[in-house]
Amino acid sequence: MVKDEIKRELSPLLGKPLTFMFRAAGIQAFEFGQQRPAVNRKGEAVSKGDWRINARCDWSIRGPAGVIVSSADFGPGRERRDDSAAWFYEGLSRAEWRAVSLGACDDGQLAIELSGGFHVEFWFDPNNGDPNGEQWRFFREVREGTHPVVGLAGLERV
Repeated sequence: MVKDEIKRELSPLLGKPLTFMFRAAGIQAFEFGQQRPAVNRKGEAVSKGDWRINARCDWSIRGPAGVIVSSADFGPGRERRDDSAAWFYEGLSRAEWRAVSLGACDDGQLAIELSGGFHVEFWFDPNNGDPNGEQWRFFREVREGTHPVVGLAGLERV
C-alpha cells in the first residue's frame, strides 16, 4: 500500500528536529536534522538540514491551540501573511520540535507528528499548478540516487 511505502521512505525523519522552513519559486521547503554550512546556487553561504520535504501541495502546521501557519498564509507572488508564526520560526533554530510519528494515506497525504503536540500536514491538491501534479518530494540534502515523489501517478522514485 502506498501509505506504508510513504511511511517507510520518510522513516529517517523520526527523532530528527524540524530546523528550518523557507519558500522559493512557489515551493515550501521543510528541513529536518542538523543545519550544516553550505553554498547555494548563487555562491552564497547558507545552511541546509540533513533532510528536506519540498511541498507544492497545501500544507499546515498545527499546535495544541490550532493552526500556526499554512500554505494559505502565502498569497500570490511574494505576499506573506505569516507574521503571527514568528515565535514558531524562532523555535526551529533551537530544534525544539522533533518528528515522533508519521501518518500517510494512499492518495499521498502526509502527517508528521512533532513533539509538543505539533503536526505538519500535507494535503493532496491535483490543481496545484504543477504540470506533473507533483505534491511533495523527500530527499537527503546530500543527494544520492533516487528519492520519493508523490504526484498524480502516486508514489514514484525519481
